[in-house]
Amino acid sequence: MAAYELIKEDHKVTIKLPSVEGVYLSSDHHFQHTNVITYCNRPYFNVQSMDLDMVLKWNDTVTPDDLVIYLGDFSLSLAPLHRVKELNGTKFLKTGNHDKCFRYKDKDRAKLPLYLEAGFADVICKDFFLEVQGETIRLDHFPYRSLEPGPHGEKYAEFRPVNDGLKLLHGHVHDYWLKKGNMVNVGVDVWSGFPASLESLLALFEKDAPDRPIWT
Repeated sequence: MAAYELIKEDHKVTIKLPSVEGVYLSSDHHFQHTNVITYCNRPYFNVQSMDLDMVLKWNDTVTPDDLVIYLGDFSLSLAPLHRVKELNGTKFLKTGNHDKCFRYKDKDRAKLPLYLEAGFADVICKDFFLEVQGETIRLDHFPYRSLEPGPHGEKYAEFRPVNDGLKLLHGHVHDYWLKKGNMVNVGVDVWSGFPASLESLLALFEKDAPDRPIWT
């Protein structure tokens, strides 16, 4: 089983890893979301085939003993949460804007236990960090704050972290980029529907990467 230590403090959560082995990250499956097929040019005829294929790809990649850090937007409603228990691994959720426990209002906090009951080991709503190989890496659903125009510039600025120079693993942008500056996207739309190994993600920080990979 992938070893880890989860440290919870008042304003942040840190997950410490002794190695990268057996650790994966992913985000933005949007289970049961028909329109995402068109939005992101996913290679499916309908949402049923999409959901089934993404479950198969997850379980072909991740074993029951592995650790998965999920960076938000599992689904747009509570209905697909039954899928969580179908997916291999110990799964931690860092909430995204479409997750029903995302915002910090009473009605949304009340839904958080539903995600735990569904099979997530924990749900992270605070600043989230990864410590591995002597380095600290920020984990967030959102990319760093930007003033660029467009859907991934100013939108959700109040929830997006400020770029303090740390490397960032994130989701949210779907197929807009794989790597941008000190940010690497873990979302399924740039990983052909598969979870990405932490080893592969860390390697991307050290080399050039295509802006918008496509599904294969």
